[in-house]
Amino acid sequence: MVADENRASRILLANIFKLKNYEVMDAKDSGEVVDLYKENQDTDVILASSTLPKGIDTVVNSLHGDKGHPYLIIMVENRNNGTNIDHLKIMSDDIVFKPLVSEIIESKLELAREEIKNGFNGEDFDPIEELIREHRLMERTVNTYQKIASKINGDVDKIILAWMNDAALTIERRLHHRKERHFMVNFLEKAISLEGENPDDKLFNRASLKSVEEEHEIIDKIFKKLQYEILRQVKGQSNCGSLKQAINDYAEILKDHINREERFLLPASRKYIDQEMKKRLRVEFNKEEKRIGKDTLNKFEHLLSRVEEVL
Repeated sequence: MVADENRASRILLANIFKLKNYEVMDAKDSGEVVDLYKENQDTDVILASSTLPKGIDTVVNSLHGDKGHPYLIIMVENRNNGTNIDHLKIMSDDIVFKPLVSEIIESKLELAREEIKNGFNGEDFDPIEELIREHRLMERTVNTYQKIASKINGDVDKIILAWMNDAALTIERRLHHRKERHFMVNFLEKAISLEGENPDDKLFNRASLKSVEEEHEIIDKIFKKLQYEILRQVKGQSNCGSLKQAINDYAEILKDHINREERFLLPASRKYIDQEMKKRLRVEFNKEEKRIGKDTLNKFEHLLSRVEEVL
């Protein structure tokens, strides 16, 4: 749906949408937007002018009362009104400035498509809370590893060994670690653009970036050692002591790393996370989850709960 008091703008936007194979509706004021949406609740995207007659607030309030509302892009007249723009960013899923440029509109549509395809549901998204939620899952996992290690006296069931390897590889290496990389790229781009790139800047000291990055490399090495000891145990070539040591080393460095991130990095990064970054990270995080299978985390957590009950 395109909503603008200016007929020429509506025609321009409608043609851009149609070239992207969208079905298009148009409205000239907020009342028409609300009425059209009530009749067409499968609407995916709405582009609405911030200066719509009857007020853009009418559109926002109507959409936000509906869970799973359409992706809302607000078109802004005045690029220099910072306070108003900040307010509109909070109200919307994205903004675009006038005069309208077809290439920019198309790029906004592509981002909207990616968000919708990868799980956009109209709710706010907090990348830090997402990472912390996975931290808790990882802590439960490595605590379980250590309980298993404490019970090792001889041969270890190959099913347990396979589960330990797959759990760490999937949750920590293939999912969480990659999400953290996306987070670091976005956070550092924003922080450097605002603070400069002085390596001695208090921001980077406070966030302990050097320690966090060094720990990522150490975790990689220790995880490879754990995989090696698991493989040796499967082949009957490893003694219990080596496997126990590898498990405990991996668990301890991972827990220390999580603690450092939550004490320093994540709190220091929060002030740099704006709506634009949230949208980008929501897309990237959802892509990573789709890559390993959207239901993988749920299945893993269910299986982890069963293992915890047995232990």
